Amino acid sequence: MTKIQKKKILKNFIFGFWICLGFSISYLGFVKAVKALTVTVIPPRLEFTIEPGQVITKTLKVKNETKDDLYLKVAAYDFIVNDDAGTPIIIEEELDNRWAASSWIQLSPTQIKLKPGQLAGVQMTILAPDNASPGSRYAAVLYSPDATQTIDETGSLVDPRTGTLVYLTIPGDVKQDAKVTKFQVPKFLEYGPVNILTTITNLSDIHITPIGQISIKNMFGKTVENLALQATNIFPYTSRDFENTFAKKWLFGRYQTQLTATYGTTGQVLLATAYLWVIPWKLIIAIMAIIIIIFTIIKLTKKNKPQKLNTTPSEELKNKYSDNR
Repeated sequence: MTKIQKKKILKNFIFGFWICLGFSISYLGFVKAVKALTVTVIPPRLEFTIEPGQVITKTLKVKNETKDDLYLKVAAYDFIVNDDAGTPIIIEEELDNRWAASSWIQLSPTQIKLKPGQLAGVQMTILAPDNASPGSRYAAVLYSPDATQTIDETGSLVDPRTGTLVYLTIPGDVKQDAKVTKFQVPKFLEYGPVNILTTITNLSDIHITPIGQISIKNMFGKTVENLALQATNIFPYTSRDFENTFAKKWLFGRYQTQLTATYGTTGQVLLATAYLWVIPWKLIIAIMAIIIIIFTIIKLTKKNKPQKLNTTPSEELKNKYSDNR
């Protein structure tokens, strides 16, 4: 066996080794994903009003949806929202801000063992301080695998978390304000559908849930569609994007899109208007070209058609006698 053949065999062996290693890592990742926490949480969100100094007790429930025993820890965390999609970001350390509420919450029990299919209850007690200021407070009660019990076959801890988001409102004199920071439609389209992007910014001391619709009118002022605004919470001093679609394809002319929504405890109004043109210009050009071609063909056909001579009876007689001579 030559040196070149040996090098070729060695190269093929190394290549095969890395392929096998890649499949092994993928398989282990799959096993770990299968071992992820699967539970049903009731309710996924809890929202209510609480007075300063008041104590409220609620029962939360969690169900094991796996075929194995689960050992869960239960704890309350603060969370914040930074993006326009309203995604809660859990904060491991207790927050010291006007919207944090995890320090108000006591849970019992804080450790649970669930058999497959078992449903268990957790008592949540909320103690609002006597000096709690008006506005909203937020926390999340999360269930996570007990680190002392849950280790998968790979030797790694599986640490997914799920739970209940808790929205608290302390009544009183609170600021309630919001504005539409973006109401965007395309300026010009050839065809539908029409995508409409709305961004609403909450400038209130409490979360708001704008309720309303987007009406679409054609060039004659007739309403051709009403699109409901998705009922979604917007946290204090954050923005939220709303996406709507006018799904009709065949449109023509100038269209008006108008947002009308209300929010807050006293029904404040949000308004926004935008316009767009929809002109299927390629189709129009094609139709005009066809018309021109048809008109040209007709005109050429008439031009090349033999013309019949028109003669009077007297002219016919003259021609007859002229021929006899």
